Parts: sequence; structure tokens; C-alpha cells
Amino acid sequence: MAHYVVGNLLVTVEGAEGGEILDFQFAERMNGSRPALHEPGRGSMSAMANRLILGTGRTTHEFFHPLGFTVVTVVGRGLTTALRLEVSVRNVGYPFTMGGAFECSDDTLNRIHAVCRHTQQICSLDAYVDTPWREQAQWWGDARVQAKNTFYLDGDARLLARGIQSLAGQTTP
Repeated sequence: MAHYVVGNLLVTVEGAEGGEILDFQFAERMNGSRPALHEPGRGSMSAMANRLILGTGRTTHEFFHPLGFTVVTVVGRGLTTALRLEVSVRNVGYPFTMGGAFECSDDTLNRIHAVCRHTQQICSLDAYVDTPWREQAQWWGDARVQAKNTFYLDGDARLLARGIQSLAGQTTP
């Protein structure tokens, strides 16, 4: 089952001749058996991708910018030999303990609660973010709701306090 993650992509490739290109395209969901890739420039949809140009032999790289995704598609360009490719993710996120609990006799409600907990986790980085997919920005209207969710799920007020300090430090009217 697909699982949404937020983190930095780590790639190790062995057997390259040098100069081959690997493109990594990220998607939030699948359309049947294919990733649901967004067309660049269409509405507010972003098309997130990374590119790696390989050196000779072994290339190891960790991409700097953390992204939110469920699916990674790898496209190889200029390949003349088989490569050994290892892809992993360094998860990023706020260290919740998630001490709050919910359980009832309705399995649907239990699954909804589990999705809500996971959504809260992936939208809590160094600040509450409205989405880990594109902008990863703290919008204060969203952050207030997320903070209330945090109090039920975890009871941790540090991320809210950090957001208030960040908001208070703004110099614009």
C-alpha cells in the first residue's frame, strides 16, 4: 500500500560510464498503474523533479530539498549499460510522540483517525505547513487549526510557540 512520506531522496548508483542522466519525478498518487504526474504550468499544480548526472563508476547523492510524495518515477537517459540503483528517503518531520489515542467499534472512523494522524505528522516540519508537496509554507490560518489538532493528538505546544515567535518577528504591516 502506498504511503506518503516527506524527506530527502538518497540515491546510490553503481556501474555508470559517466554522463548518464537520471530524472526523478515525484507524485502524490497513482492513476491506475501509472503515477499521476502534473503538467508543468497547468493551474497551480507543480511538477516536482530532481536530476542527477552520473559520474564514472559509483555515484552517491542526497538531494537537498525535502519533498512530500507517495511515488517516485525514475527515468534514465543516455544509458548504455545496466546500472545498480538504490533509492531511499531520509524522513524529515517534527518529533511528535503522538500520545493521544482514539479507538472505537467503527473501523471506518478508526481509519479516518489514522489518516488524520499521518496528515498531521507530514504537515509538521520546522513549522506547520499547509502541504509538504509544493510550497512547504506556514500559513497562519492553517497553523492555528493544526495546533489545535496537535493538542488532541500529542499535547505538544512547542511548534505553535515557534510559529508565534516567527509571526511576531515579521517586519511587514
